[in-house]
Amino acid sequence: MKNYYIKDILNKAQLDQKVEILGWVASKRELGGIIFLDLVDSTGKIQAIAHKDMGEIFMKLKKIKPESSVKVTGTVKNFKTSKEIQIETIEVIGDVLFEVTPRPRSQFNIFHQRFTNLILTKRHLYLRNEKLMAIIKFRYELIEIIRQWFRKEGFVEIHAPILTQLPLYDDDTLFSLNFFGQKVFLTQCVAFYLESAVHAFERVYSISPSFRAEKSKGRKHLAEFWHVKAEIAFADLEEIINFVENMLSYVIRKIWVEAKELMERLMSLNDRRGGKPTILPSH
Repeated sequence: MKNYYIKDILNKAQLDQKVEILGWVASKRELGGIIFLDLVDSTGKIQAIAHKDMGEIFMKLKKIKPESSVKVTGTVKNFKTSKEIQIETIEVIGDVLFEVTPRPRSQFNIFHQRFTNLILTKRHLYLRNEKLMAIIKFRYELIEIIRQWFRKEGFVEIHAPILTQLPLYDDDTLFSLNFFGQKVFLTQCVAFYLESAVHAFERVYSISPSFRAEKSKGRKHLAEFWHVKAEIAFADLEEIINFVENMLSYVIRKIWVEAKELMERLMSLNDRRGGKPTILPSH
């Protein structure tokens, strides 16, 4: 099992230390008899190099395609203000059978409309995109902080079913399906379940998906979305307003502390890719 990551090399490894990397090839360049690999894992990126005089290893590197999963051993060296790896051995764990353009880990505006169909049909590949990874990590951090707040305030999390016989709104916004001969719907909201549970637990909440079969041309309309919903017994409107304000204040302050580096990364990516999309050709 892998227990040593690229972030450990960048933050802790000493110069000339022997290391092993299990990760993926984000990109490859060859210049002046040197091959440069950008190696990535879930924690970061590091450059690895090999010289032409390495013979068989160099020829092996020439055949490696971006997105291949590899096992690299080498020596830590200085590279400008960071570190790089002088490759000693490399093993291809998983080869690439086909390539897509733009490459998933390349720098392009993943949310540009010209890429919509590509991203939706190849979404399992584009999860590797740096910006999309950062958004998913941020969502994870945010949800955990929201859960911390509700636990601190004595709430019980309720897990309501996705398939339900209880439509909350009118039939025009329902997704229906046949469930073993019975008509059921994809949930529009967990309100009914929370309103039942509040009589037992007094403070309940849910973080769950909802579905609305509303046709819309708006850019922000979603047929499937996740939302936070809560119910409190014996609270008036003013108390609920104060509670929501306190929760938002807590979440905003906490996320800035616990995910500051991630938020700065997202802002940096937005600045870098705010203009026209950059399409990098495949090798």
